[in-house]
Amino acid sequence: MSFGNPCDPLPEDENLGSHLLMTAAILLAPTILTTTLRLWARKKIPGWDDFTIAIVAVLTIALNVLSIYGVQNGKGRHVCFLQKKQILKIGKYSWTNQIVLFWARFFIKMSVCLLILRVKRTRFLRLATVTIIGPMATSTCIACAALIAECRPVSAFWDRLEGECRPPDFRIYSIWVQAAVSVVTDLACSLLPFFILCDLQMPLRKKLAVGVLMVRGTIASVFAILRATSLSLETSDTTYDYTLTGVWMTLESNIGLIASNIGPTYALVRWRRWKDVPSHYGTSRLTGPQVSASASVKTVNYEDVALRTHEFQVAQPNK
Repeated sequence: MSFGNPCDPLPEDENLGSHLLMTAAILLAPTILTTTLRLWARKKIPGWDDFTIAIVAVLTIALNVLSIYGVQNGKGRHVCFLQKKQILKIGKYSWTNQIVLFWARFFIKMSVCLLILRVKRTRFLRLATVTIIGPMATSTCIACAALIAECRPVSAFWDRLEGECRPPDFRIYSIWVQAAVSVVTDLACSLLPFFILCDLQMPLRKKLAVGVLMVRGTIASVFAILRATSLSLETSDTTYDYTLTGVWMTLESNIGLIASNIGPTYALVRWRRWKDVPSHYGTSRLTGPQVSASASVKTVNYEDVALRTHEFQVAQPNK
């Protein structure tokens, strides 16, 4: 961060912090609620995809809390209206939030890939998930390394009097690359489950409905693009200019997590509605859809397809 007065001429004392504060505060409740419901719905059949989602939830909550603290210290106002201690705190919170976001986005992709492999393990799907995780891990590590290596010591990032910093160009470029890889892998993660849907014996209408649910996670890609485009190589008024970047970061992480949790939460609601219908919720691993018939009901139970591939449990009556 830069100190001094970048405001020439002196602008009005505007405050964009309310946008970031409202975004972080409003999304905090559904983030916690949907994650709790997901983990409760999976308590008898937990998998690595659920454990990684729990990590994402912790990181996302931390990102929201740090964003709120940043606004309380003046984030959203022009730097020339802030005291130095406020600028230092905002810089520290913003630096930490970038690291948190990078790893939250990585772990959510890993969760989706683990979910897919839990449903169906084929050579193609294993290769595809490795192809997704590899570039995402690489871009995440490079972005974090660029952020950490920009200043020596690291604390000079928010207090330039403590050391020296390189120009931010490489850091910004690495964030752009990370955002681009995140968007591409979002699309890839949304397309992979269709290879599982093709093997399901169910009406086309229901396949399309499940497919729509599976691609909802790509909404986070929109915010990744907005985050990347909001960054600038030439700004010293970071407490004001990067406030919208914080909004896009918060939306990207929270919406991605909530979208991943909607399926298990929906399945839990369906289960409560159909609790008197025989089912196989105790099944720990399926390689395809299983059908169980009772005297009055047929339940298409592809829990690992329904719950784990962005997860939608289908129960249909006998005809």
